[in-house]
Amino acid sequence: MRDCDIFIRKLNLTDIKETTAFEIGGGTGSFTVQAAKYFKKILAVDVSDAMLKIAKEKVQKRFMSKEP
Repeated sequence: MRDCDIFIRKLNLTDIKETTAFEIGGGTGSFTVQAAKYFKKILAVDVSDAMLKIAKEKVQKRFMSKEP
């Protein structure tokens, strides 16, 4: 079980698929990518532009559909 799954389960969060999550200290986006299956939208922030660049690349790689 991944960290995000444990976090969601421990907080007993339900009916969150249509909500927006705000992640402070998003870092390289590892948690953000995991949490995407639970939320409609995630806004992740970090003080490091370099970390946010890596996060953006991870999200694009994971969620941008490839041409058929």
